[in-house]
Amino acid sequence: MSIVVIGLDLAKHAFQVHGIDETGQVVVRRQLKRGYVEEFFAALPPCLVGMEACATAHHWARQLMAYGHQVRLIPPMRVKAYVQRGNPSLPAQGGDPHFRFATAAGTIPENLQIRLVSPINSWLTNHEAVIDDA
Repeated sequence: MSIVVIGLDLAKHAFQVHGIDETGQVVVRRQLKRGYVEEFFAALPPCLVGMEACATAHHWARQLMAYGHQVRLIPPMRVKAYVQRGNPSLPAQGGDPHFRFATAAGTIPENLQIRLVSPINSWLTNHEAVIDDA
């Protein structure tokens, strides 16, 4: 069976991984040391990864997206309810259509980056022209 959804619990030194297959059966439930997280996810085929949105989650989301995984960051106030049910992968599956996920910092779409940077560049050009004229 292949892993379809992974719930990743981040910590300082040891991360908990909970992976399920298409049928909802637990395939992987293990602890990973920080140094082995990238190695573990690099060996997996692309899948859906859900994790709590915290300061380091944005870093790990970018790392996992580089390996082709789809990452969903779950707001901290919504995580507790799913962990108490015993399956941290549930919110990542998108069971609730009204559930809102956070986006990983530093993953702004390219077309939005252009719209944000263009006004700044034009202002700098105009500002330099005014300074040069003085």
